[in-house]
Amino acid sequence: MAQASSARGVSCLVCRSRKVKCDGSIPSCQNCETLGVDCPGYNVGAGTKSRLEDATLETVYRASGVEKRRVGSCEACRRAKGRCDKARPACSRCLQRSLACRYPQRQRPSATSRSNVSEESPRSDEPRPDVADISPGTAFDPRSSMSPLEPSARLQNRPLPWDVQTLKTLTGIYFNRVATLRCLDFLHKPSFNHSLDKGSLVEDYGEAILYAMGAHGLRIRELEGSSNLNTRPDTSNVPGKIWAEESQALVMIEIGKPTLMTAMAKANHTQTLVLLCEFALHTGQDALAFMLCGCCHSAARLLALDRPTPPSNSGEVSEDNILIEARRRVLWSCFILDSIVGSGVNENLRWRDGAPQIPLPSSDQSFLSQASNTEAPLFLPRNSDSFPSGEELQRYNLRSNLIYLMSMRTRVLRLIRTNPDSVDISNIQSPFMQTLDALEAWNNSISSQLQLTEFSIYVHKELNTLESLFYLHLSYHILVCDLTRISIPGFAFPLAAAFRAAPQAFISHCQDVCRHHAAQVSRILRMMEQHLNFLFAESTTYAATYEATKIMIVYAASLSGNEHDTRMGLKEDVMFNMKVLSDQTRGSLPKRACRALTRLLDRFGFNDIVDNGRATPPSRTGDDAGEVSGPPEALYLSDLAPFRRAYDDVNQNQNRRESAAGSFASSSRKLTQDANVLRPWNQQLAQPLGSSAMPGNEVTSVGDWTQAAGDMSNEITWDLFSLPDWVFEQHEMDFGA
Repeated sequence: MAQASSARGVSCLVCRSRKVKCDGSIPSCQNCETLGVDCPGYNVGAGTKSRLEDATLETVYRASGVEKRRVGSCEACRRAKGRCDKARPACSRCLQRSLACRYPQRQRPSATSRSNVSEESPRSDEPRPDVADISPGTAFDPRSSMSPLEPSARLQNRPLPWDVQTLKTLTGIYFNRVATLRCLDFLHKPSFNHSLDKGSLVEDYGEAILYAMGAHGLRIRELEGSSNLNTRPDTSNVPGKIWAEESQALVMIEIGKPTLMTAMAKANHTQTLVLLCEFALHTGQDALAFMLCGCCHSAARLLALDRPTPPSNSGEVSEDNILIEARRRVLWSCFILDSIVGSGVNENLRWRDGAPQIPLPSSDQSFLSQASNTEAPLFLPRNSDSFPSGEELQRYNLRSNLIYLMSMRTRVLRLIRTNPDSVDISNIQSPFMQTLDALEAWNNSISSQLQLTEFSIYVHKELNTLESLFYLHLSYHILVCDLTRISIPGFAFPLAAAFRAAPQAFISHCQDVCRHHAAQVSRILRMMEQHLNFLFAESTTYAATYEATKIMIVYAASLSGNEHDTRMGLKEDVMFNMKVLSDQTRGSLPKRACRALTRLLDRFGFNDIVDNGRATPPSRTGDDAGEVSGPPEALYLSDLAPFRRAYDDVNQNQNRRESAAGSFASSSRKLTQDANVLRPWNQQLAQPLGSSAMPGNEVTSVGDWTQAAGDMSNEITWDLFSLPDWVFEQHEMDFGA
């Protein structure tokens, strides 16, 4: 006969602690085998009770390498009434559905605390608590808030207003104001709203992306009504930042196990990374944006988003078609972010060898309606020396045109950083002229629906694409400025040396083209001020305004005395640009831009503009002389470039003044063309341009201003923002007077 296989009447310690029936199997009961722990065994002899009392459950679980379960199902599984394996830190069901797995904490509130909660609940007429008071660890639970019968006590007792109406408001702002820019409209809005109404938003999309959308929505909402908000540049006061941090924490935890995620969950994680990178750029967190941009590229490569997807076998509309288009838009969003963050520096670019060879995004109407599209897909040229034909440009939709301009932006910024070749820059076969001709061809070939006219403004306002239209044309004009500014003395990029041997007529033509497109930036800003609630919802608009203003200042200084009308027009545009910059109440970047431009105006003798702005430019000391240097380590980047600002962020504990006076100053002496030491500013030249009289009644010549601009090349090109904020604290300005 076989040995007795059970110990009758005796339960092991594990089963007794769990209050479950023990089968008494020897050597281990079935319950312990299921849990994966070593059964303590049975001993009915003397001393059994004392021995069991001396042993602890913690010792049993720890010896088996299994964590003791202290709670039941996680909150997500409990809401869905699904089976939870109680695994830590996240159960398998939450991992598969990209949910934040949280186990409830069993803390029994006292009677006093319960009464305080009910007594201090906010009334409808009281203002909402500030976002900064919200704990980042608090979970976002739209399903609980959407059920009128079972409201979550956890949500009722917290200040985060994730009720249905607020959720719809924030996501509506995202779809109307954020997704319309660039290629961020990769979420299918009808599908999203369907999940919202049926209460499965978390299960279908995950918490991380919802937090990111909420952060963007709150940022835009606060920007449009920020007059009574705290305007300190502290990043902790950025609207939505705490939700972005929560989203980042969630996505980084869940992305650590990519093999357990579904295809939709992986796509959602990449989308979340893109939104977080965008949010970091908009809120001045440039170091974080640079890191997240790399994560976006890595995720896109891992998920093969840059590879063509075969079409569906059936002609029916399915979720696969929605996912295919969403994947394309996510990849093109990563491509645009790469262009913005990379700023033409080869070492910072991921797509330096060419654009991805996947179809450009379909129209928004086709994406939303999922109507069958019989037209052949469009692609960007793969080779860096080829451009799309006029017929192809005619077929480009709004998003495709923006992607094309961003690819051209990378070409331009890389081109001006290259040394001149043997081909004359004025030759039609030179890369400079081919790129300039391609930009002009784009402007002449875009469809009539995308041209910026008074009528098209109202058409796109009805289509909710007006901001995208403005951004498209603003990108084009500043792109031409980026290319042609090297013809103006002071913008000493490496390719600018090619203009030394160019004909004077060609140089003058390029300078006029640059001035014209800089003035067009001001014209578009005036249109945006008239038709948009907030001009600078998109971060790169700051840089475009700054660069255009800088070009107009330097160009106006080179004009002769008989060009009074042109000079006055430029001065009006400069005043307007600086006014819209100084009117911004969020962040330190607009203020610093305006202060840096004030320094430049003072250096070129535009004291009338400085006086009208009631700004006293900061005095320049001997120690500050090194601040105008342009180090090679800066890669020819302006201080408004994201990478340059990111580099400053991670090195903010270093003494920038000592660094500039040391290694940076030695670099400037190597880069100065005409002297080994930077020439001090000649105060005799710092006169108003209209009355630039010099001692002995000599009139300042254009050559003097050109020489001055050449001496200031490093300041004009790179380092106008290098002075720390405290230098300018006593020199506020008001250009709205």
